[in-house]
Formats: sequence, C-alpha cells, structure tokens
Amino acid sequence: MEPWPLQVRPRTLAILAEVLLLRQQHESELEASGSLLTAKRSSETAIMHVWTRLTTSLADAAIASDVGAVAPGDIDDVNVEHLQLIVLLFHSGLSLMPKKTLWFQLCQSIIRVAESLGSGGSDDTSSGDRLSGILPLPLTRLLLLADYVLHYFYDMPTAIVDQVRNNFWQIFISKCTEYRVHYIMIWQIR
Repeated sequence: MEPWPLQVRPRTLAILAEVLLLRQQHESELEASGSLLTAKRSSETAIMHVWTRLTTSLADAAIASDVGAVAPGDIDDVNVEHLQLIVLLFHSGLSLMPKKTLWFQLCQSIIRVAESLGSGGSDDTSSGDRLSGILPLPLTRLLLLADYVLHYFYDMPTAIVDQVRNNFWQIFISKCTEYRVHYIMIWQIR
C-alpha cells in the first residue's frame, strides 16, 4: 500500500471533506427513509481508512527519520489543515465504536514507533539515551493527535470548528469566486 501523503493542499482537503460529508449526509437520508440496509456505512469506512492511512504514514515516517542523520528539511510534516480535517472527520462522521477503534490504532502506531526507537542501536547506547534526544517530528504529530483525542474524544471544541471553517470553506469559496470572476473577465474579452 502506498503511504498517505502528509502534505496535502487545503483545496484538495476541502474537496475530500466535501465528498465524505456529502456521502455521510446521503447515507443519513437513506437511513432515515429506511432504504439503507447495511450495518456499516461506507462513509464511516472511508473516514476510518483515511485515519488509518495517515497514522500509519506518520508512524512510518517517524521510524524512517530515526534510521540515520536526517536534516529537518528532509522530513515531511503534516500540514495544519490536514490535521484539522482529520479532527473534523473524527467528530462529524463516526459513531462511538469506530472512534474507539481509531483511538486504539493511534495508540498502536505510537507504541510501534516507541518500540522501534527503543530497540536496536549499538550496545553502547541504551534505549533511554536514544529516546532522550529530539523526537522525530512525525512522532510529535502522532502524540499531538493522541493528546487531542484524549481530551476531546466526545465533543469537538468550537475553536476548532471556527478554524476549520476559515481554513477550508473560506479559502475554497474565495478560490471558486476568484476563478469564476477570472472566467467571466476572459469571456467578456472574447
């Protein structure tokens, strides 16, 4: 399986969010009318897949960054909008059991990285010495995500909602308006 990209443009993330949230809305409407017969909704499966691929990619990047001397510019970092989308999807598209499953997978990813960083190395370096230095950036992002989920498992803070609205929808709407104005200007020149 190809790793999930850590750097994704905000417009691309806005489209992904729109597709997943519209699918969720459509499934909710089908469920309300009694037409949806499947026990697990495809939007939940898609959201869980995105979460799993992102946390696996972050864990793999953290393990890879510890292999040798890596310059800080060589490590991909996940952008803020990407993490905000993950948080939005966690709260808006999942029921309790899938949330618990993702929490468990996130913890497993952190444990896998910790075991990788703690094992190996030469005999003169103890695992405590290896972990006492600077932590790989992808590991800190996993820990940040775990800290967020730990504190806000059930409810999304309103500050995040405002940030997501500004980072996704305002940018996306302004770009669409900008393209529409540009298209109208070109059309009028013809």
